[in-house]
Amino acid sequence: MSYNVTAYYDNNGISARLSYVFNDKSYASQSNTQSLCYPTISSQPTCPGGAYLFSQAYGQADFSSSLRLSRLFGELPTDPEVTFDVQNLFLSKLRTFDQFANATHSYYNQGQVFLFGLRGTW
Repeated sequence: MSYNVTAYYDNNGISARLSYVFNDKSYASQSNTQSLCYPTISSQPTCPGGAYLFSQAYGQADFSSSLRLSRLFGELPTDPEVTFDVQNLFLSKLRTFDQFANATHSYYNQGQVFLFGLRGTW
């Protein structure tokens, strides 16, 4: 299951957007990931009963906004606009696990990204 939700405001030179994306726990790869094997009672040298790799449920919120400077200072050349964005607003972390939720395979804390900008038209 996955879903996206976005709230948006845009009026008179001010805009703001908050979006959220969610992906439920998902199957990431087949059996025998990274040669991780379950103990077996047979004497086979292969690994038919290996662990499956799953991705933990993950949700991320992003925010973006802009303000036309003409709203504050009157008409300006190039109609400049100041922007501010935040990616991963709530510090979500990515995690995968091998077969069991307590068997972490990978853990990634990508942190937040802040973006400031100035744009205009020529």
